[in-house]
Amino acid sequence: MSYPSLILALGARVRKLPSFQHPFLEDCLDLCDLASASTLLKISVEEASRLALRLKEVKAKVKLSDVACTKDARKVLKEVLTEAARYPVLEPARHSLLLTLPSLSLEEAQGRLRLVEEAMKLLREIDYEEVKAKLLQASFERAKLPILNVALALTSKKLYEEAEAMYTPFIKVELIDSAEKARNVVEENDVTLTMTQLPVDEPGLVPIAGLEDIEVVPHIIASLYSAWRKPLEAFLELAEIYGEFSVFKAFREDSSLELVKEVARLMSLYSPEGEDIEEAFGWLEAEVKSLARRVLREGGGAESFKEGARSLLAEATDRFNLSWRAQKLLEEALEEVEAPYFELPRYKLEALRSLNRREVGEKRFLEARELVKKLYKVRESVKRCLKSLIDFDLSLALARFSLDYDLRPAKLVNKLGLGFINARNLTLLREEKLGIAKVQPVSYAIGDTEIKLLGATPQRVVLLTGANSGGKTTLLLTITQIHLMALLGLPVPAEKAEVPLMPLFLLRRRTAKRLGSLEYAIRRLRLIFTKPGPKLVLIDEFEALTEPGAMGRMMAALLNNLPRRSLTVFVTHLSREIIPHLRVPFRVDGIEAKGLDERGELIVDRQPLFNHVGASTPELIVSKLQHETASRRLRRLYESMLASLRQEPLKPLI
Repeated sequence: MSYPSLILALGARVRKLPSFQHPFLEDCLDLCDLASASTLLKISVEEASRLALRLKEVKAKVKLSDVACTKDARKVLKEVLTEAARYPVLEPARHSLLLTLPSLSLEEAQGRLRLVEEAMKLLREIDYEEVKAKLLQASFERAKLPILNVALALTSKKLYEEAEAMYTPFIKVELIDSAEKARNVVEENDVTLTMTQLPVDEPGLVPIAGLEDIEVVPHIIASLYSAWRKPLEAFLELAEIYGEFSVFKAFREDSSLELVKEVARLMSLYSPEGEDIEEAFGWLEAEVKSLARRVLREGGGAESFKEGARSLLAEATDRFNLSWRAQKLLEEALEEVEAPYFELPRYKLEALRSLNRREVGEKRFLEARELVKKLYKVRESVKRCLKSLIDFDLSLALARFSLDYDLRPAKLVNKLGLGFINARNLTLLREEKLGIAKVQPVSYAIGDTEIKLLGATPQRVVLLTGANSGGKTTLLLTITQIHLMALLGLPVPAEKAEVPLMPLFLLRRRTAKRLGSLEYAIRRLRLIFTKPGPKLVLIDEFEALTEPGAMGRMMAALLNNLPRRSLTVFVTHLSREIIPHLRVPFRVDGIEAKGLDERGELIVDRQPLFNHVGASTPELIVSKLQHETASRRLRRLYESMLASLRQEPLKPLI
């Protein structure tokens, strides 16, 4: 069976794995069970996360960078998802959330939003702590390879070479050329597989029909999938209780569900571990010593001891479910028990261990084969069940996140406009919840939108001006958060919002100044012009990279040549240098500082004024510095600066 999406996404990594592990690896990555995927690939969970994202992109036929088109945009997306990822219970649900792709499909984004809204309604009707307790019991265990020594004994050189390439090092592949070698292989391994009759009659010998994964390595496949036993059982229980919830509703008429239940039952019975024969041996030896002391105390002879020993053997057979071969070995061991120590001979224990190892190995191998045969018939259904469990946890988590942050659904539109009323920055909201500072809501609109704000004319290019530390960058980040959260299908931190289905370019300023900084900045802008279609472009201050006049003309050229059907907000202190050169309809908005508070902090109304140039207020900045310093000399320096700004007579510094 071929897995083209997996091969396309992982390339050389997946080709290094044997083909029988491909289905489980794809299922791990689809379900975001990154712990198991990392074990299988021998990589870190972080690296497995990148591979899971790549597989998502291949299957969705869209890249994260097609929607969040810049590193800055993807950084904001990660911050939003990291905050939301504090809420899921299951690790795969948390990883799934962190790897969620924002979508430009109206149907997909609205479908996700409906699930969150349904979960919010469900939260009001259920005891969440009870659900959480069930989810905690449904933890996805890290997949493990079984401790079972399996050998494939072949008499054909051609089959031997083929099998060695397919299954080494997961099982031993032996070429049998004599009866002695056949006997040695059987005795040395827990299970010996053969396609032909071998001159050996021993436990642990299992005939197979051919070189197929389900015949040769079912114990490995069963062990991997059995790591999902608990979540599968939890799904069956929760789907029964909350069958009306959307993620479970589809299974009500699913005929494969009964077979899924049978697979879950077989998983609960299957264990790659064997019974401990040491316990049987130890129990029998202790009972034999007790019997011997009692016979000696009561004056009985050898016949009394042998009769008691036979009774003990019968009890051991029932108690430990011993095979007839094990029973025979113990019977021989009892025959050799002698006074005064009454110990069972140790070489018989070794023989018993070897026998038990092969008997249990054969039993476990056949159980694994039965499990895998049934599992492969409903593998996709099993994955859908587990995905539904993860989605259930995820929906409840996002509902709790939405309620905690008072998030509201946004309206997604196919037009050139974006707007919101009383929006709050998610990062600042987090700080407000911690008691750090109160968040001032802001309302904003750009382009053609139903969000009507006084003075906000519908131009699609906006210059955002105003006070330093006044909130221009925070507004840009708030727009980014609302836009991306809506495309994720999440409610947003605003009373009302309208968001266009378009990719996002966020370009934040870089503080480092070095040779080539201007060239680097211009290169960062290229993707805006090379990617076709409508887009939302948010650009923070670029002016520090060269002298103001040149930068103003360059930024005007940038805005004049933006692709049509774009929405642009450009944060700048150079509006006077840019405006004379603009050839497109534009609007200038401003954020104003009102003064300094008693601690010398800027008093800023973070709500932008539309069609208004905001002052950068250098006077207030210098006043703040003057207020902060205790140095007389610095205070006189700042007084001199203020006088210069106010065009007052200067006082000498000395």
